[in-house]
Amino acid sequence: MHQEAIAQRLLAPLRQEHEFELHRFLLLCAPGVLRERLEGRGTPQQIDDAIARLPLFERQNTLRLDTTDITPAEVAGIIAGKVSGKARGDE
Repeated sequence: MHQEAIAQRLLAPLRQEHEFELHRFLLLCAPGVLRERLEGRGTPQQIDDAIARLPLFERQNTLRLDTTDITPAEVAGIIAGKVSGKARGDE
């Protein structure tokens, strides 16, 4: 979801029906790393489009995590720490 309006449109009915605490995270990486990660998972055009949309995510009202140099397990640990209220390394 590269547009904040999309997220808000999806969340609006949930907010009306349920009480919850929302944690939004945006996982970003360097364009070259994104290209490597997407190779074999999409067409060259789809990959180019994904890279071209990266700047659009800057307008999102989310916590941004640069995943360029960290593993999925490290990303999960950071997110778990943020959700539980612990900073990375506080465990």
